[in-house]
Amino acid sequence: MYLFPLAYIVAIALLIWFVFVSDALVIAKVVVALLFAISFLLNPSAFPLAGFFLRIAISICILFYQMIQMAKL
Repeated sequence: MYLFPLAYIVAIALLIWFVFVSDALVIAKVVVALLFAISFLLNPSAFPLAGFFLRIAISICILFYQMIQMAKL
């Protein structure tokens, strides 16, 4: 329960980095931003953890993207 705010902040930071700083394709940036927006719409639904898990999945994918980009250097 204590990790929810930390995971929330890390997910937002990764999203900001991916959308504004990375050199990913524009389509990928739009898809990630839309999925992140959808994760906020899932919070007040019948399954509130679905949005949280979607944000965590997006964060993991962005971290994999960072690892691949660092390996190419």
